[in-house]
Amino acid sequence: MKIGILGLPFSGKTTLFEAITGAHGAAVERGTAAHEATVNVPDPRVDVLARAVNPRKTTYALMDFVDIPGVASDMKREQVVSVLSALREVDGLVHVVRWFDSPSAPPHPRGALDPRRDIAEIEAELCVADLDIVERRMEKLEKQIGRGQEVDKSRRELGLMERLKTALEGGGRIGAQNLTQEESALLRAYQFLSEKPMFYVLNVHEDALHRPETKALAESLGPNTVIIAARVEKEIAELEPSERAEFLQGLGIGEPAAHRVIRAGYAAIGLRSFLTQGDPEVRAWTIRAGDTALAAAGKIHSDIARGFIRAEVTAWRDFEKHGSMKEARNQGCQRLEGKEYVMEDGDIVLFRFKV
Repeated sequence: MKIGILGLPFSGKTTLFEAITGAHGAAVERGTAAHEATVNVPDPRVDVLARAVNPRKTTYALMDFVDIPGVASDMKREQVVSVLSALREVDGLVHVVRWFDSPSAPPHPRGALDPRRDIAEIEAELCVADLDIVERRMEKLEKQIGRGQEVDKSRRELGLMERLKTALEGGGRIGAQNLTQEESALLRAYQFLSEKPMFYVLNVHEDALHRPETKALAESLGPNTVIIAARVEKEIAELEPSERAEFLQGLGIGEPAAHRVIRAGYAAIGLRSFLTQGDPEVRAWTIRAGDTALAAAGKIHSDIARGFIRAEVTAWRDFEKHGSMKEARNQGCQRLEGKEYVMEDGDIVLFRFKV
């Protein structure tokens, strides 16, 4: 899974990227190009299962982060389109919103701090970028209809594009429209930015981390909003692992930025993890909420999905209660499920298949 980081210039996007991924120095040339890095998804269940099974290898789920240069309405249109294109293939977006002033940081490009104004500006840029795609697609569909090519299909899609055009011109996100499953499937290929799930990181000075007004603002932005002092988090991420916990505790923070942002990303996008275990490897896999056992099998290998027979499933709570897979089986907690079984977060699964 992949999350794109965006925001206005000097919002702290790249500092957050460095704090989350550990990339810094020569690996991050600020302001010129998109940066990408992959991090492990922290999951204590993987650690517990690995201690019980003692595998030769332990593998966590992965999350990719893409950081782009700052986007603003006073940039040239072609420059904005080019910068935002790096986010077309991500699964979700995190908007870094600045709410700090510092003598050591460049001033806010809009002068005074105003998180809602900044959010509206970025939202508008996403809608304009999508509107450009919609209008070009409408021109192509009209030509197809004029030539008599797939007339009924083209007219249906043209009607959908006209609806989206109206919404985007009014500042409405595509993701906020009431689309049918068929319409959503049709739009998937266009990778619209305003259709992607989005959550916010409120970037503050470390002195403001626990202020009531900071918490109130974060809550007003949405349930998955994360409060972070990105500059300090970056400095902590550069310490030796043994020293990090002490500094986080001193700030009244229970866990590093990467953990909180990844968890918020999972919630915003609607992601789940399932686990597999055996002698060679304990591993976590990422799926979407609502995915079936067949879809989960395909995440491991297409052959497993193609030859799917059944899934042997143990709920995480049952493993945790009984302390081992053997005891969970002895207590009748292992279930046999078919292709249509909807996976639960933390399911421990063994897929039986034949090809």
